[in-house]
Amino acid sequence: MTQEKLLKAAGLGHEISPREAWKLFGIMAEFFDDTDCKLLQVVNEPREVVDAIFSFYEKRGFEPSPAEREVLLNL
Repeated sequence: MTQEKLLKAAGLGHEISPREAWKLFGIMAEFFDDTDCKLLQVVNEPREVVDAIFSFYEKRGFEPSPAEREVLLNL
């Protein structure tokens, strides 16, 4: 993901300096790898948000996975 796309995804646009943007990009890059970036979607319209959510749950289902259930039980 390019720096410009990352800033747009974060909703920052050009409101921060290039130096601050570079720092932010470096920090965020530590937390995301290529696999994670495939999970992200940038949408502009509320309907696209709803469509993305329903698309995700149509493939996955609504019930928590065994690993998610374990985490919930240990809260």
